[in-house]
Amino acid sequence: MPAYAVTFCVDSGSALRAALETSENNGADDVIRIVQGVYSGGFDLLDAFVFEGRSVTMEGGYSNGCVSRNPDPVNTVIESSGGKVLGLSACVLLAGCESGDFTIDAITLRGGVAREGGALTVFTAGSVTVSNSILTGNRATAVDGGAVNVAFPLFSTVGPQSLRISDSEISDNIAAGDGGGVWVGFGKTVSITDSRITSNSAAEGGGIFVGAQCAEIVNNVIDGNVAQANEGGGLLGVSSGDCGLLAGDAWLISGNQITNNTAQLQGGGVSMRGTASIIGNVITGNSASSGGGLRVAGPARVVNNLLVDNTGDSGAGAALFDSVDFINNTVAENVGTEVGGVWARLGFSDFILNVINNIMVGNTGPVADLQIIDDQNSVANILNNDFDHGSAILAATMVTMQDNLDAIDPQFVDAAGADYRLKTTSSLVNAGTNVANLPETDLLGNQRIAAGRVDIGAYEVVPTSSFIDVPTDYWAFSFIETLAGSGITAGCGGDNYCPEDPVTRAQMAVFLERGMNGSNFSPQAASGNVFLDVGAGDFAASFIEQLFQDGITAGCGNNNYCPNATVTRDQIAVFLLRAKHGASYSPPPATGIFGDVDLSYWAVHWIEQLAAEGITAGCGGVNYCPDAPVTRDQMAVFLVRTFGL
Repeated sequence: MPAYAVTFCVDSGSALRAALETSENNGADDVIRIVQGVYSGGFDLLDAFVFEGRSVTMEGGYSNGCVSRNPDPVNTVIESSGGKVLGLSACVLLAGCESGDFTIDAITLRGGVAREGGALTVFTAGSVTVSNSILTGNRATAVDGGAVNVAFPLFSTVGPQSLRISDSEISDNIAAGDGGGVWVGFGKTVSITDSRITSNSAAEGGGIFVGAQCAEIVNNVIDGNVAQANEGGGLLGVSSGDCGLLAGDAWLISGNQITNNTAQLQGGGVSMRGTASIIGNVITGNSASSGGGLRVAGPARVVNNLLVDNTGDSGAGAALFDSVDFINNTVAENVGTEVGGVWARLGFSDFILNVINNIMVGNTGPVADLQIIDDQNSVANILNNDFDHGSAILAATMVTMQDNLDAIDPQFVDAAGADYRLKTTSSLVNAGTNVANLPETDLLGNQRIAAGRVDIGAYEVVPTSSFIDVPTDYWAFSFIETLAGSGITAGCGGDNYCPEDPVTRAQMAVFLERGMNGSNFSPQAASGNVFLDVGAGDFAASFIEQLFQDGITAGCGNNNYCPNATVTRDQIAVFLLRAKHGASYSPPPATGIFGDVDLSYWAVHWIEQLAAEGITAGCGGVNYCPDAPVTRDQMAVFLVRTFGL
């Protein structure tokens, strides 16, 4: 037979069938170009034909005569109302499989009803590619793969045995068995990328069931799928080998939006069995009895994921079994009848669970955030996390607890608006531990370690400066940025902040009044009759007079305010505490905590109370430097801490 490509141009169902039958054994790599239109009746060649070990490519979207092409899959539809839409095989029972390659591009397959693979069934030892296509409204009545069923020969070493699905939509398909949208078994490599897998249902693997040595499930939308009987509402993965996709892992699940899926028992969003890396996914709104968002039976790495608003019984956010590295995830606002956040079970003595750098807060359940159960003297390392210690149950025999925070407010940018990034002032910034094999980027693709130490949670704060003269590594950068972000200051002009300039008493009046009343506060017009040295038209006159009315200041003596004088650190202690607690506030007696502030010093009580409230730690060397001027960078720190900005 000649080894050359044959190209067909078909514009009818009969011509399409004839082209497929000819491609079966003509010794060529065939391309079937399909003219736009609807092709009805189904094209199931599984029983009648066995394709040779060459390639068959089906391309939709052609104009009459195949002169030009618009590769929009809605333009080319192959449908069946009572049977399989498309069935292709390069296998003979008992005789083995050829390495035949099949490609479907820019075609809609719909309405198929079959024992398995209502839209597409392929048996081969070669490769199967589905790209830029739509598979919808298909059904598998007896077993697996509502839309797609691809089976590779078990224990065979022939051919690549690979499936690739990309840029496609697989929706509203049903399987009586597994894999409502896609079922693939015994493959060497599987790739499902940049596709929408939505509103499918099956007994398990509601959206996708994949059994393979090696797989990548990347950058998909997996939404609204249902596993009616068991596990894996959105995705059920079974790893059967090690192919080294990432640090030796057999599977990579990354960059997916996994939302609103349901499983009867386990893994509402994802259920994964075996070696895998689950990195950088958004897993929200899913539900299952165990692992509402995610269920993993390791060894696995679960890193940089956002798990929020999932529901379940044990581990509404995530349920972990065996050896799992659970690192830099944000687990929040999940609701469980038993455990709201993360539930983990260690079954054998050689299993190791690492729970490191995670935010696990705001979850609801009798155990709010974390429970670990150990059956066989396993090891659990719980390091640099933020979770509710009071309700946590940590029953592993060998538990290492180190540098964890107890339900500290993470200061999300806007949790109500589903923005779980950290504010620059969060205590979780630079509070993680730089474990080995952290990914280079966070959930948004930002550099993972931005400032020496990794942040806790799925997002890294990437600092950018609002002012030319305040670089991101400046000591008071985060406080100055917070002050600017709150609208209290716009800097000193020319896109600068002038951080080392001293603060005048006039500027202080503006800072304090806006700190107390908000950035939009505008006091009544000044009268010019309060202080002799503050006229009605002077800078900050209205703020200065309002500060007097609020009882925060009585001036600098002799009916003057001294607006251009520099504020000193002893004076600012009084101003800040009165602004925070009210004009009548009186601090408790001092005990003498600063070496340069004697107990007889006029502002000693105010200075020590400022320290007691965490607003200052002094100026270094157990000193406070009471006579030193307050600079604008120091003022930013004082204001942010005093008013909780």
